[in-house]
Amino acid sequence: MHNNAFLETEILYPKDVGQWPDNITEKLREQFLTQKPKDVDIEMSKSMHGIQVEDRDRRYNRHFSERYFYLRKANGTREKREWLSYSETTGKIYCYICKLFSTKKTQLTNGYFDWKNVSAVLNAHENSKDRQC
Repeated sequence: MHNNAFLETEILYPKDVGQWPDNITEKLREQFLTQKPKDVDIEMSKSMHGIQVEDRDRRYNRHFSERYFYLRKANGTREKREWLSYSETTGKIYCYICKLFSTKKTQLTNGYFDWKNVSAVLNAHENSKDRQC
């Protein structure tokens, strides 16, 4: 019986932010706040969601890197971006706080995966007046 309750909770309230519905009710919001999105295996996800790029006779893969979970401060310290979540199912990153509370649709509420420009998007989000986190 305990396993069934756990399975039902995982289906109704997935920990993968990419599986969250677009319209989040107050009940869902409360549940998602009590169970922060799960941490993911970035190494495994590189092979699943990497994008192969060709540029000037070179081929390489672009993928999300764990370093994006941290903001490098001017004094050299690193600060964890607690609001940032990576979805294994969609291969995208989200601001899960904005996904829960924002009425505006942004790149980080819809999911973002342009790894070439991810640093600029994260910095813009952190400096935005509209962000919820």
